[in-house]
Amino acid sequence: MSFFNDVGQKAQALYKSTFKSIQTALLTPETSQVVDELFHLLEEYGKGITVPDLISGYLLLTSYYHYYHPFSKTYETVEDLETYAYYCKFANAIYGWKLIEAIINKSVGRVVTGLGTKITTGQESEILHNLESFESYTTFNRDIIVHAEWFSHHMKPAHLVALCHDRKSIVVAIRGTMDLHDALADVICNYDTIDSLIADAPPAKCHKGMKVCAENKYKDTITALEETVEKYPDYSVVVTGHSLGAGTAGILAYLYKLRHPQWNLQAYLFGCPPIFDIETAVYCRSFMTSFVNRDDIIPRLTFGSLYDLKAMIRACLDSNPRSSQRMWHVLTAGGNIPQSMTQKTKEFVEANHLDFESLKQHKVNEKIFLPGRAIYLHSPKEKTINDWYGEFAENSVFDEIVLSTHMFTDHMPDQYENNILLSIHKHTLEKDILFAEKPAEEAEGNPLAESGSPVQVVELKIKEETTVTQQVDLDPSV
Repeated sequence: MSFFNDVGQKAQALYKSTFKSIQTALLTPETSQVVDELFHLLEEYGKGITVPDLISGYLLLTSYYHYYHPFSKTYETVEDLETYAYYCKFANAIYGWKLIEAIINKSVGRVVTGLGTKITTGQESEILHNLESFESYTTFNRDIIVHAEWFSHHMKPAHLVALCHDRKSIVVAIRGTMDLHDALADVICNYDTIDSLIADAPPAKCHKGMKVCAENKYKDTITALEETVEKYPDYSVVVTGHSLGAGTAGILAYLYKLRHPQWNLQAYLFGCPPIFDIETAVYCRSFMTSFVNRDDIIPRLTFGSLYDLKAMIRACLDSNPRSSQRMWHVLTAGGNIPQSMTQKTKEFVEANHLDFESLKQHKVNEKIFLPGRAIYLHSPKEKTINDWYGEFAENSVFDEIVLSTHMFTDHMPDQYENNILLSIHKHTLEKDILFAEKPAEEAEGNPLAESGSPVQVVELKIKEETTVTQQVDLDPSV
């Protein structure tokens, strides 16, 4: 089939020629239904746009977002990030030994090989490896885990329930995407409804696949959770997760709030997909916090944002019918002086007078949004790797996909933890400079260390270029 056929035709042909027979032979009816839905989405999304158009539009928009990011630095800086760093550990630890080994060794390659590694000695050995990694990664004893399911099943991601006496909290951590079972929940990104927490309001809109996961996790956790809450009635319930785990945790926390309003409940979500309509997302600010790491695509990814992106690509190319062909000539042109693709596309945009701000009028498709308070982790100076901030942002800021070279790597779980710790480090340095009687470089000790609070020392090695030693206050009273 021609390279220039539209993407929808290619998806349909691939499905009919290759995957349908394999799907029928190997997949369960439930999984098969999800695969059908995935290919239907690809077919519908790809209609009317060719592969060169898609690639050209992607490169043009990547150039645009590189120079004109939709987020402006106008929001309040988050000061108390230590609590979020504490619970981010649990969101990562539930991934188990495969990911933890990769995080400890600071290796992307180990992430890939680790996720593909199988232990052949049975589930008991797998669980033992997970518990050992949990202890080494969090520094907590495994005895704090009161209930756990380390293996994912269809629409039932792994989870653990832990008792944290130092924070007087009961933690429910939900695992993010690790295998096909988890990925299927990500694929089902249609919208569904759920009873509203808002008085006299109609049912809220939510993410369909993650609602199913959350209902399953409610059944799996409620007995252990109710027993633990009864034993420790003054403890808070904290729900956390990353990626799929964050989306499931968000809706799970919503169900806890709906059915157990007397609980002192908080949800801390990292790389969370959009899961609620805007009214519900804002209403949840009293008990949910969502982190977005720089250009991470997942917190911005919905049906609506995907179709907005397609509309922008289509409008961009339609504004100059020959722009797709011209773009190919620009990108494939040789020369004696090397030139980056980003610079080439920037020059193309300027030469063809493409007005992306006016193209944003095509952002008209229905969307769901990040739940609760949104905190944006970013570095204003891209070349200064330690210059990170956490800032509050409006939920609606993340209603469009930002195309960049790191929109996928920004989603990695270790990136969230590292950049929260770097934001703490940056804020501590600025506070030291502001209040110190001496210059910061002459100041003795660290205010956290001198406060008498228990301190955990965390050493971060970022791209082997620098080492930051960050002291994180673990005093539960802070």
